[in-house]
Amino acid sequence: GTGYTAEDIAGNQFSLDGVAPEAKLAFFDGNITPPSGNCGDAENDGIAPGDLYSTPNGGALGKSYVDFDATITNFSWGIISNTYNTNAIDIDTFLEEKQDAMVFVSAGNAGSDEDQDGLPDLGTLGAPATCKNCLAIGASGNANSNGGRRTERDRAFFSSTGPAPGNRVAPQLMAPGQERGGLGIPSEFACRSNDNDQTGTVECDVSEGSAGTSFASPAAAGAALLVRDYFASGFYPDGTDQNPSNAGDLRANLSGSLVKAALIAGADFLANPFGDDGNNVLGANNTLRYRFNNEQGYGRIQLDNVLPLQNWSLSPVGMIVKDGGITGDVFGDLSGLAGSMAVAGPTQSETFELCDDTQELRVALVWMEAQGSTLQNDLDLEVEAPNGTIYYGNYFTDDDNRNGALDVGEDCPAIGEVLADGIVNAYPWSIPSCGNSDRDTENPMEAVMLSPDPDADGETADAFNQVGGQAGQWTVRVLNGGVTVATNYAVVITGGVCLGSSVRFDAGNYVCNDQAVITVNDIDVADDPQAGLTAGEISTRVTVEVVDTDGLTVVDTETGLTFTQAPSSLRFEADALQLSDGTAFDPGNGVLDVRHGQSIRVTYQ
Repeated sequence: GTGYTAEDIAGNQFSLDGVAPEAKLAFFDGNITPPSGNCGDAENDGIAPGDLYSTPNGGALGKSYVDFDATITNFSWGIISNTYNTNAIDIDTFLEEKQDAMVFVSAGNAGSDEDQDGLPDLGTLGAPATCKNCLAIGASGNANSNGGRRTERDRAFFSSTGPAPGNRVAPQLMAPGQERGGLGIPSEFACRSNDNDQTGTVECDVSEGSAGTSFASPAAAGAALLVRDYFASGFYPDGTDQNPSNAGDLRANLSGSLVKAALIAGADFLANPFGDDGNNVLGANNTLRYRFNNEQGYGRIQLDNVLPLQNWSLSPVGMIVKDGGITGDVFGDLSGLAGSMAVAGPTQSETFELCDDTQELRVALVWMEAQGSTLQNDLDLEVEAPNGTIYYGNYFTDDDNRNGALDVGEDCPAIGEVLADGIVNAYPWSIPSCGNSDRDTENPMEAVMLSPDPDADGETADAFNQVGGQAGQWTVRVLNGGVTVATNYAVVITGGVCLGSSVRFDAGNYVCNDQAVITVNDIDVADDPQAGLTAGEISTRVTVEVVDTDGLTVVDTETGLTFTQAPSSLRFEADALQLSDGTAFDPGNGVLDVRHGQSIRVTYQ
């Protein structure tokens, strides 16, 4: 059918198609239907999920996996108890055994500040979000279309906090669960039925004005489906499904570890950068300035931080993955990483190419393990820059015990500094390791996040730039911190990285008489000119075309653009190319003659 829509206060129609339109859904009703009365009556409410999982295929998780091929599951329910209970155990066992699955659980709505000290009370996370292999999702704000503050970077005051049992960080990620801005229909919405049977036509009673992590968690699950679809459609490794050899890029299956790593790698820390509310000013209801904390985890899911798309300029230049999460089905690049660590296995390492030092660099490592509230198999992530700087996974503050003070043996240099400074350093971005740095020994996931502007002052030509001037070969390592059984893992690297060449426009859409800027990123290969790649050589390889509304007919072509090479890199930027709708189609005139509805494309070969 045509689907359902709802109207906002401005009269705009919003499609109620969710985060992953056309995804196949299977529902299990865990609500207790009372013998009489209304299901919404508080006295009649109750959830009885029953057996979630029994090896090999029992329970709701096993049945949905086997009968409906459900690899992504959302649980928007729980109890106010920070315990590692039977349901958490079932989820962890399921994810260890079904290696291509991932489960999302709402963190809970018990966030509080009972002592009124301005700090969220810790440990309000409820079971089964206490599970170890899953993703516990907290609630962020929604986008604001009315100008002013970036409300999507707020944390909902009610969103439950960690740690989880075993001193594990939770929630790990955030997604919209509260209306704090002015975009779309009021607050979170649900499309629900008014009856308790499965007969008759499908109906949609739009419920608005709600809030809760119960809305955030399914949004995160929808994002996971988009990650799976990205690979299934052949967008990896080149950011398009339109290349002639795309059939060879289709990836039928992914591990839950890779999906989880991709979501972590794209997380947007809930703080407002320069030009908004100030330099890394925390969003509302956040108090901790370092990433991977018990208020917001790594931050809010943001897929255009991780998934490259050739026709979307806000996405990263490239992504490199290694997926060893499914036994016997290792996928991706980074040949020096096996995708599995043996009990006595040595450090595994591989180099990768950073070709654009103006973009962030994000690396995530994820693995699954047997049920249990504490970490049993410890892997460690390490990333080394060409200048020798080494970054540890999850090392965003030198306050190792998170007590708010700098204790003896903790102090490390801040970002941009050489010497230890005697104060607590806490950032949304990884700080360089030093002799005092501790590795994470409690969480089955680690990340390194680097920025060209970590202090968010709008200036990249300073000592704080973590990637500037560092184009070239970086090294990623997976270390054996102590594993009791062979442990499969997945790694995602995204940002200004290249497996090969890439070319892109500076915007996804243009208006009449706009200007377009084209950027080429490349790496030296054996068949390049002996003198290396130059701006002149790049110019000979670039063709820009205007394609008519039929998607086939080329009506204008421009070549011979002037490129400028960025210092110490193979990043080349063209002079602005004028777009005009008032000139006749004239190939070679230095102007893209384009009309409304037509598209432009660039080819680098």
